[in-house]
Amino acid sequence: MKSVINPALLAHLVCPETRQSLVLASPEQVALIRAQQEAGALKTRQGDKVSGQIDGALIREKGDVAYLIVDGIPDLLIAESIPLESSTG
Repeated sequence: MKSVINPALLAHLVCPETRQSLVLASPEQVALIRAQQEAGALKTRQGDKVSGQIDGALIREKGDVAYLIVDGIPDLLIAESIPLESSTG
């Protein structure tokens, strides 16, 4: 599987809220996130439904939050993050 984000860039990205490192979501995690989106159940932290093509996600080190990658660009806005306990857990 081709990486959706440059590994050199990924090495410098951190969670904007906690400063924990971020890791690229596994294909299985991305599939679960997409399934939640297709079911209409995927919502951002602020409660908005997620629309658009999800290319991947960056998972916070603790594993509780995802930042989506859309059109190859990671969305690192805290309000648009996805709480994982309700979407993939």
